[in-house]
Amino acid sequence: PAFLGPNRPKTIPAENTNEKKEESMKRDELSNNLRKLGPASLSASIFSVGLAISQMVKGFKIYGFLDFKGFSRGTWDPTLICVMGGGFFVSWIGY
Repeated sequence: PAFLGPNRPKTIPAENTNEKKEESMKRDELSNNLRKLGPASLSASIFSVGLAISQMVKGFKIYGFLDFKGFSRGTWDPTLICVMGGGFFVSWIGY
């Protein structure tokens, strides 16, 4: 309106506003993802070390757990249950 004079509020086209919002959201999302990278890397490293210590990186340990015929032979290896139970417990506490 003409009666507002030079102090009249300027209108910004809707397209430009949406583009700025999308750009800002992308920048915030990238910043958030980079912030999560450190803790995720640390968790993955600890998990990897735990798997190596428990020897779950060796195929015979996994096969020994999955070989259910080992019950009758007495060669079944239940150690994977302990590893899975530990992971479940930590997840349960986290949630």
